[in-house]
Amino acid sequence: MKKCIIYHTWISGPVNGVVKEGLVYIQNKNGKLRFPKNIFMAREECEFGLIQFEVEGKWGFADIYTGEIKIDPVFDYVGRFYNGYAHVAMETQIEFIDNGDIITHGGKHGYIDRNGKIIVPLKYDDAADIFKYCDRFKVALNQKWGIIDNENVTIIPLEYNNLEIHYDDNLIFCSIKEACELHVGAYDLRMSVLLDVKAEATCYFRLKWGVYDKNCNLIVKPELDNKPTCHEIKQDNSRNTVPSRYYILKRKRKYGVICEDGRLITDISLLKKEAVFLINTLSRYD
Repeated sequence: MKKCIIYHTWISGPVNGVVKEGLVYIQNKNGKLRFPKNIFMAREECEFGLIQFEVEGKWGFADIYTGEIKIDPVFDYVGRFYNGYAHVAMETQIEFIDNGDIITHGGKHGYIDRNGKIIVPLKYDDAADIFKYCDRFKVALNQKWGIIDNENVTIIPLEYNNLEIHYDDNLIFCSIKEACELHVGAYDLRMSVLLDVKAEATCYFRLKWGVYDKNCNLIVKPELDNKPTCHEIKQDNSRNTVPSRYYILKRKRKYGVICEDGRLITDISLLKKEAVFLINTLSRYD
């Protein structure tokens, strides 16, 4: 009998367990053994009835109802199953943070299916545990993020510093670091001229943001000054409609509007008050 740790990541914290005669059990303080189905929300949230467990530093999956090991513990980390796939990693370092979540550092990352077959090869520097869209995965190489499909074909280029998936909407926000130079000097308010500019400029970086839709089509190039900001309109409850969300786009003091479903309502040519007025007007007809 070997001690193990059973994980239900994103839902609850780790639970002490044992592997006995090839089966995985929860072990309570009195030493009583139970199957993992008794872990909080395991039956509701463990896809295919598979739950993560770790024994002697290696991770695999067990059946919550029978305790049977379904995927051998051969990985250095496994994420929970989501949309039919699980994130797996080798040679990675694990960090446990305050809320019970786990962060991986380094190593090689990929994805497996419910049978333990490697679908995406373990060649990426990082990967996301959960991704909204079936058969697509958020991965990173050389600290740049993109999206691939289950045949390892690139859908969104791996060239972004940030790639944010909005689960309530059908939008993906991307950003790229842009290098800028800042010249330091003194400014004469009376003459409105810049004086004594230093020869050496200070280099800094700023993010430029863009938008993809749920089909990974680029809607707005990464040239926005800020991440799009949500402007939510609550509809009249008597109309039985859900709240509508629009996002305001900003570039060089001009504004545009994109809808939560990825439709570009107007190009980036308005004043901010005009963009807000447009949203309020459109929401009356949703």
